[in-house]
Amino acid sequence: MKNRFASFVQAMLLFLLPMSLMLVSCKKEDEDKQHDNAPSHVEAVDLGLSVKWANCNIGASTPEATGAYYAWGETEEKEAYTPFTYKYYLGDLNEDGNYYNSEEYKNIGNDISGTAYDVVRAKWGGSWRMPTQEELEELCLKCSWEATEINGVKGNIVTGPNGNSIFLPCTGIPTGIGTANEADIIGAYWSATLSNFPSSAYSILFTYNDIVSGNRSISTYRSHGLPIRPVTE
Repeated sequence: MKNRFASFVQAMLLFLLPMSLMLVSCKKEDEDKQHDNAPSHVEAVDLGLSVKWANCNIGASTPEATGAYYAWGETEEKEAYTPFTYKYYLGDLNEDGNYYNSEEYKNIGNDISGTAYDVVRAKWGGSWRMPTQEELEELCLKCSWEATEINGVKGNIVTGPNGNSIFLPCTGIPTGIGTANEADIIGAYWSATLSNFPSSAYSILFTYNDIVSGNRSISTYRSHGLPIRPVTE
């Protein structure tokens, strides 16, 4: 009798455990949706990769719009993107007055995706976040890229293994005060991953009408302003 009761309890546990895990998973999904503040025009596009990609940049109202520029780890736009306007630069001018100490940067983490330093999570909430270097590399390595123009904006149609696609506009890179450099030729997007140098983080860089293949990651000064294409699970 005792053995039969133990077997019954064991069977019930085996039945209830998957159910409880399912309920926890559903609860998390519901909480993510509840706190999702992404604009109504934002869609999560499944490209057949490890994450889904937003159909537009953060701060953009259409897929072809550049949207907002942010320094790495900052959550607000600004007029100038220099080391001395960068929130996490702790250094000063060198003796010649022209250069800055690339080592004097506050450590805010090697991966800021989903943290308090992630502008996507701060603005859109839910499960939206900045992509990691690995996820951006996956976009380059596993997708086909085709240069095109949408409403006069140059960029690339990026098509995933499953045939779905997103458009990445050329964005330029604001490196000081004023408009972005090479805005109609260069596309550059932040990852959430710090590079091997404390002054830089990884981004991807592509040029219009260039064949995008292989690893496109480059190390970019954290103080520069780049757009961000969000991802979600």
